[in-house]
Amino acid sequence: MPTPPVAAAPPSSAGELQLAYDGDDRYTVEGEVARGGLGRILAATDRRLRRPVALKEVLESRGETEARFLREVRITARLQHPSIIPLHDVGRWRSGKLYYSMKLVSGSSLEEAIDAKKTLSERLALLPHVIDVAEAIAYAHSRQIIHRDLKPQNVLVGSFGETVVIDWRSEEHTSELQSL
Repeated sequence: MPTPPVAAAPPSSAGELQLAYDGDDRYTVEGEVARGGLGRILAATDRRLRRPVALKEVLESRGETEARFLREVRITARLQHPSIIPLHDVGRWRSGKLYYSMKLVSGSSLEEAIDAKKTLSERLALLPHVIDVAEAIAYAHSRQIIHRDLKPQNVLVGSFGETVVIDWRSEEHTSELQSL
């Protein structure tokens, strides 16, 4: 027997997205792994697909905060590059808070990786990650998108050698990029 559809939330002030209140039924949250000014990152399991994910949850459900969060979702979702965090889904908890799910990257930040390397040769071995970041940013710029908060803490170096740029608090800046 098919599951009845979950009711969608009314359109937010940030736009036309109609988000289902389905996070409580879909994800099992295991704990908080990071926190920033706009939201927090939770390790979780997607029960439907039986895979680990990271969830970013907005800290405050206010108009401007939600608008910024949804802008981040829309822009990040448009960026399809191996070194940019892929988004899986967006929705609302029954509490009304917005969230989005994304790939869970096990590893450390580029900042932690740099701090762990003490010799020049060890640090030079991190150069491929820096090149991956530059390529991801070049790709975003080709799509008229600027990251706005690029720093070693917003780059993940995965356990299997992957490099992933996260936390796209970005905006589209067509006129700025055309003048560069």
